[in-house]
Amino acid sequence: MLFSLFLMACSKSTENDQKKQTILTSFYPVWFMTSQIVDSIDDISVELMINGSGGCPHNLSLTPREMQKLYDADVIVSHGLGIDAFLDHAVEIAKAEIGDVPRIVLSDGISDSIKSVIAGESNWQADHDDHEHEHVQSFDGLNPHCWVSPKRAAEEVRHLTVELASIFPEHTAILLKNGNSTASRLDSLAIKFSDLAESLPNQKIVTVHDAYIWLSHDTGLDIVATLETEGGSEPSPRELNELIETILTEQPIGIFIQQEPAPDLAMMVSERTKTPIFVLDPVSYGTPDPEYYFEVMEKNYLTLKLAAIKGK
Repeated sequence: MLFSLFLMACSKSTENDQKKQTILTSFYPVWFMTSQIVDSIDDISVELMINGSGGCPHNLSLTPREMQKLYDADVIVSHGLGIDAFLDHAVEIAKAEIGDVPRIVLSDGISDSIKSVIAGESNWQADHDDHEHEHVQSFDGLNPHCWVSPKRAAEEVRHLTVELASIFPEHTAILLKNGNSTASRLDSLAIKFSDLAESLPNQKIVTVHDAYIWLSHDTGLDIVATLETEGGSEPSPRELNELIETILTEQPIGIFIQQEPAPDLAMMVSERTKTPIFVLDPVSYGTPDPEYYFEVMEKNYLTLKLAAIKGK
């Protein structure tokens, strides 16, 4: 009798698993937005293709286990603008086996007009390394770190919500509810950042990595120098001297790094210019906590506030 009940339970569990559809997301910011929108929908699961810690996943090579997630996906969500081009490459390899799986690109939710503006402000280049991949053309000179600005993250969430509702029409009501709620929270964060930046007597900052161009554009923060040159390499001695001269002249409120410990370059520039170092997390990676992105952004807000006080 117990064995029969066990078999019935297993059969029911297997049946439920078979009904559940999987949305595969490329990396953490995409996973975060997707998870927020499909929250409490039992027959949809959200998978993260890559996990870990460090910088942005521009040029990753996928493991066999990560590739298997691609074969199991019912929907694929990427960020676009080349930052998760590893997924484009993997889809091309697996195309014969996975077929025409629905794909959503978050950055498609941002208007071409603002992309053109950012392209003019950013020094971002497509070819980050010496590897020759067809996907490098997708960068198109545009900095891809849209999600670092809550304003653009809200636009991406709204776009993703509409796309998911078209794929899962039976869940339209809850998708719209969750998507609108998440986008509204991001809008509120964006206003907080803009109000803070507008109130600062000194809006000038220095960054190590060019991950903050969208945030600076949307808030009014003025990035007067970026320590890494195009392609992520350190500056030459001549370029370093020019950077230090710029920082001494502009007097920014701080040098902002992505995570501790601070890179040697940032430490050296800080010592030579007497400019304090602060952590401004671009949330390229995170935890399964659904509040993680919001908590990190609130911490970034307080960090900017502290930097402004110390920079007076």
